[in-house]
Amino acid sequence: MKNSASKWSGEKQRNRFPDFQLAMNRPYSQTTNDLGRYPMPITVEIPPPLREHVGGSLSVPATGDTVAAVLADLARLHPAIEAKLFNAGKLRPHVNVLVDNEDIRYLDELDTATPDGSVVSLIPAVAGG
Repeated sequence: MKNSASKWSGEKQRNRFPDFQLAMNRPYSQTTNDLGRYPMPITVEIPPPLREHVGGSLSVPATGDTVAAVLADLARLHPAIEAKLFNAGKLRPHVNVLVDNEDIRYLDELDTATPDGSVVSLIPAVAGG
C-alpha cells in the first residue's frame, strides 16, 4: 500500500496549490513588499468599450507604485489595450483615470501613487447632449 503523503508530493502539489509568485509569473523579489509580505494587487476596472481588449473582464489585476507603472503593467499583460490608452507615449485625452475614486488630474497625474489594494478606474469621456 502506498503512503498517502506521497500522493501530493512534488510537482502534483505545486500544481494543486500554486505559489503566488508562480501564478503572477514574477520572481520572488518582485512579489514581496518591504516587510516581506505579499502585496495586495491593484485592481484596474475596465469600462465596457475596452473589455474586449482584456478578454471581456470587468477588472484585471496589475502591479505598480504609480498610475504610470500600473498602466504599463496592464499594457504588458494585455497589449491590445495600449493603443486605446496611449498615443505617442501619452495618455489619450479622452481617457480619465481615477485612483480610489479620485481623479488623477487633481492629484499627481500619472505619478499618482497606487498603494497596495488600490482600485484604478479607467473612465472614457462621454460627449453629446
